[in-house]
Amino acid sequence: MSVKIFFSSILITLVSLLNFCGVTPDVLEVIESHLEINAIFANHQNLSKIKETSFDSLVVEIKADDMEILRKSIKIDPNNLVLKDTIRNVPAGKKRIINVYTVNKSGQKTHIDSVKNRVIDIEPKSVNVLNVTLIPVCGSIYLQVGGTPTNIKTIYAKFTSNNNLVWETAIKRNSPRSFISLDNIPDGEIGVVEIFEVDSSGDTLYYAKNDIKIDVNNSEIINLSIKAFDSDFLLNIDVRKPELTIISIGNDMYIPADTETGELVITEIMYAADGNEYIEIHNTKNTKQTFDSMYIDIDGKYYLFTDVTIEPDSFYVFGRNENSRWVNQSHGTKSALNLSSKGNWITLRNNDSTVIDQVVFTGDNNNLEWPKTTGKQAILLIKDKATCGLNNFGRNWILAETLIDSTLDMYGTPQNW
Repeated sequence: MSVKIFFSSILITLVSLLNFCGVTPDVLEVIESHLEINAIFANHQNLSKIKETSFDSLVVEIKADDMEILRKSIKIDPNNLVLKDTIRNVPAGKKRIINVYTVNKSGQKTHIDSVKNRVIDIEPKSVNVLNVTLIPVCGSIYLQVGGTPTNIKTIYAKFTSNNNLVWETAIKRNSPRSFISLDNIPDGEIGVVEIFEVDSSGDTLYYAKNDIKIDVNNSEIINLSIKAFDSDFLLNIDVRKPELTIISIGNDMYIPADTETGELVITEIMYAADGNEYIEIHNTKNTKQTFDSMYIDIDGKYYLFTDVTIEPDSFYVFGRNENSRWVNQSHGTKSALNLSSKGNWITLRNNDSTVIDQVVFTGDNNNLEWPKTTGKQAILLIKDKATCGLNNFGRNWILAETLIDSTLDMYGTPQNW
């Protein structure tokens, strides 16, 4: 299971246009002076659908010793993320303190200015331009649960802070792979994360907990054991800088990777091709990589491939259909690469079972930032995200737009970026 804490960033451009008349050196008189706000929201794909990044209003505060505080709350339309508004009657003067942030419907701050103490001078009859970057102060934990037994009915996730604040949610088990999230957890919260897998009688069959601190500025990895009635298995918490936290839990044959050696990286996955599925890997080294034997582990089932040679900075494609011109090697078992639109745990292993790279992709059945196909489209890892760490996050993948086979109406870039 993977759990991600998601934080988005917002780029705010504030343009202050101040028009004055009748101003003397001794007397401050404001007539139709105003602060014009142009806000551009970055990283806003599917923003209206992502609970943890939702924010209801942009708030702008202007204050100084010689003026009363001005505050305006500007409603944000999630379907129109280019915001323009004006605050009128802004007094000119020295040391104007500008505070800009967003809040959700509960009034909780979701983004704050990256500059802690922003002070500007506003001159009469002048145009003042201020660029502000808002940084996230809360987000979500994404949970990707693999290998859930069939006797489990419900999966609960809960985070309890040391201040006794609680975030919790539950979903019904409908497959071995499930996806849930805990939303709007402020940065800096310290507490306990708990996971419960419950059967139809209400009994908890699997349980895990661990202390955790939500920190968007530092990375850490925490490994712990989860107790089941008849076995132990591993919960892996991987906090990544600055936006995401991953927690992996494995039941049965779903085994989260403690480490990934990373000399090969999974860079393309075609799972929606009706018999033409494939997995592309990239040799990240500047030397040739040769493997007498290696395994592709799909949801805990190992498939052996032999005589694999990949040139430096080159690609190798494992395919379900050996007749596809872009496939380097297929498996004797035709169903070996029968990838699912509901997602798979894909693990590339050396001949001694060492994990080279592991990707848990979620397919079309979730809101955890993985691209959703509209046809026979591969998902592609963004080139500058081509590491065995960054390819674990759906936000680093995009849909293919290059036609590779017109007769099959397939889109992808096998053997290439």
